[in-house]
Amino acid sequence: MKIINRSLLISLPFALISGPALPDIIIVLIGLIFLIQCFKKRDWSLFKKNYSIIFLIWNLYIILISLSSDNIYLSLESSLFYFRFGIFALAVFNIIDNDEKILKYFFWSLFSALLLVSIDAWLQFFNGKNLIGYTYNNQRLNGLFGEEFVLGSFLSRLFPLFFGLAIHMYYRSKIVVICALLLFLSIDCLIFVSGERSAFLYLILSTLVILLLTRRWKIIRLSTFIFSMIILIFVSIYNPSAKKRMVDQTLNQTNILKDNIVDMKFNIFSVQHEVIYKSASKIFLDNKFFGIGPKMFREVCQQKEYQFFVDEDRSVNGCQLHPHNSYLQLLTETGVVGFIPVFLLLILILKRFVNHSFFIFTKNANHLLSDYQINLYACLLITLFPFVPTGNFFSNWINVIYFLPIGFLLHTYKKN
Repeated sequence: MKIINRSLLISLPFALISGPALPDIIIVLIGLIFLIQCFKKRDWSLFKKNYSIIFLIWNLYIILISLSSDNIYLSLESSLFYFRFGIFALAVFNIIDNDEKILKYFFWSLFSALLLVSIDAWLQFFNGKNLIGYTYNNQRLNGLFGEEFVLGSFLSRLFPLFFGLAIHMYYRSKIVVICALLLFLSIDCLIFVSGERSAFLYLILSTLVILLLTRRWKIIRLSTFIFSMIILIFVSIYNPSAKKRMVDQTLNQTNILKDNIVDMKFNIFSVQHEVIYKSASKIFLDNKFFGIGPKMFREVCQQKEYQFFVDEDRSVNGCQLHPHNSYLQLLTETGVVGFIPVFLLLILILKRFVNHSFFIFTKNANHLLSDYQINLYACLLITLFPFVPTGNFFSNWINVIYFLPIGFLLHTYKKN
């Protein structure tokens, strides 16, 4: 069973390319095998840790508010089995703990998946069609992800994990350095041309963390990022549509460069986001403590008092499938009670970074985080960063990526 679990974990980067179904099946299988192993060994020590207990309580809470929601079955679709992601993170911890060689196998699997996605996406960008026939609409690249435009999200969220594993195991390998250099350049440029603005912000955020807090490969990361920006200048000349969406459209939607400063009205990301956030805020203010239940925004926002539109254009309205911001979604659907634990996790990560910076300043090396840990924390910071539009917080696909680095990070603290 250990071999099966290891094989499933190694295959996960490729499964994420296929869509939400296969990675969800894989993490469930990994979790079930882990639970069977715990039952056989009568070892439930990982479930007795504070972080496991807090997570379990939070899961019970979101199930309870689902049971009190207006549409119980719809809400339970998101909350009832959400605990599987936490079990998956503990299972990853356990897999690594049993055999740390898995880190090398997973690194090369992740490298291969990122390389495959990159080659396919560049083929689609330059040729107009990728390996499996998906076409490029001159605005957003989808690559191997088909109808889901998550190419940039996939690359930006997994980049710090890949970077951390590379430093952790291969920072002295010239071959890996060369391969990593080329892949870094490709990822930087692809995230830009993918048209996913949130993903590009994630890339900048993780790059800043690496440049400010890590010790190894800092010059490598700085040089690749600068060189990739130079490449993007030429890419924008070759294909102005990439710049149009990432730069021009962003400036237009936010009204930053409006000529009449007196009448200027700054929009939060865009007019569409503005009305969604108004709708979500109004729902939250009417349901402050416990929210309306997971996955219920799509139904409650249809009520007349929560409908917001852009002027006379009633096609642009605030009623969508979710509020397009993780924290606003948590406040709306789980209330302040459900929001606080997630927000405290963000504070904890920021506190770790501040402490690390302080120890760098005082040169107290005994308390420094490793470069590997910093990159794993960067993955979580991207997940919890509040100032960008996001997808559905309870989405299966995105939660696999949310919880994957947690298992790696927990293992680094085993000795403490």
